[in-house]
Amino acid sequence: MKKDEVTIKDIILSLRNHLAVILVVTALLGAATYIYSSFFIPKQYTANVKLYAYSNLDRGSTTYVSASEQEANRRLVDTYIVILKSNAILDEVSQRLEEDGLHYSASSIGGMISAASINNTEVFNVSVKSRDPQAAQKIANAVADVAQTRISEILEAGGVSVVDHAKLPVSPSAPNVKGNTIIGLLIGLFLSCLYAIIRDLYDTTIWSEEDIQRNCNIPVLGTIPKLESHEAYRKE
Repeated sequence: MKKDEVTIKDIILSLRNHLAVILVVTALLGAATYIYSSFFIPKQYTANVKLYAYSNLDRGSTTYVSASEQEANRRLVDTYIVILKSNAILDEVSQRLEEDGLHYSASSIGGMISAASINNTEVFNVSVKSRDPQAAQKIANAVADVAQTRISEILEAGGVSVVDHAKLPVSPSAPNVKGNTIIGLLIGLFLSCLYAIIRDLYDTTIWSEEDIQRNCNIPVLGTIPKLESHEAYRKE
């Protein structure tokens, strides 16, 4: 196959000729990814707690909350998330966990926490990831309880209330075994196809008279037929 004359037909023929290799490599890499994801990557469990951010203006109001007040609350969410990860909150969470027999420093708890607003509303979600599902649940609920009292003391302009406490996670959130396996299969398929195309692209072996015409650009005047073995002639 000449480098400057590669066609779609040539590529299809290369893939067909190396179909067995492509299937084997794809299956092996997919299986390896599945085994590695299932047995070698530590499982992570995620517990979620939902909090509602409010300001003192709408908390003390007996009427409806205006659109401007709702927008102000949404902007406060980012501030509350920052305070949620401060040492003032995390140190108290660590102390509460000590009472339950869980020993986590404030810095380690901070690394386990992530928070984000839900659909750009006043409600935001706090997620805690841990290898222990019970620890993830207890830490998430401790964070929510501490935040409910401490944020209002720190800001004096609003606070948070708990919408949903964390439930015990029953299945791991990571690793994504199915997703990783699919990625492994796709990578194996891509690499094996690339190998097949490159192998044929640089293969100058002459297998037939068509290869001579295509690679050397010279006409074939004749071919030597394959002779039978000497034993066949002796029998005659």
